[in-house]
Amino acid sequence: MIRREWEEAGTYLGAAITLFESLGLGGWLPVARLDEAELHAGQGRIDEALALVDETLVATEEFGHLRVPALLRRANLLADMNTDLSETAEAYRVAIESAQNQQAKYYELLATTSFARWLKSQGRATEVRAMLASIYNWFTEGFETLALKEAATLLHELA
Repeated sequence: MIRREWEEAGTYLGAAITLFESLGLGGWLPVARLDEAELHAGQGRIDEALALVDETLVATEEFGHLRVPALLRRANLLADMNTDLSETAEAYRVAIESAQNQQAKYYELLATTSFARWLKSQGRATEVRAMLASIYNWFTEGFETLALKEAATLLHELA
């Protein structure tokens, strides 16, 4: 995206956040904040993105269904920042466990796929292949979705 497009996206997102706040739609604010973090990350402003995700995690204590995407985004940002390997691995494990606790199989798949991709980049692919295969094999339909296609491709690469 060119700079002007990033700025335009930021303007629209800011307007959406203002609208949510003015209408009392606080439940949508964490979603918008994660989008804002994504916008910052796309511009290379990883520290700002991570700060927004951390704020969102505090704000989503009462919105359990929003915590897993925020936890996963945090893990991905830590991976992008080349943070301490154990801290990044723990962040992925927390996202996966949170999805499992909520029985949110789709988010578990996303988190496990991201974790497996990161471990592969660290030369540790075999550690997570069984975990990814387990969640992937849980699904019986939807194999045309991007998430399942990416998981299948990664499983093939890890074989």
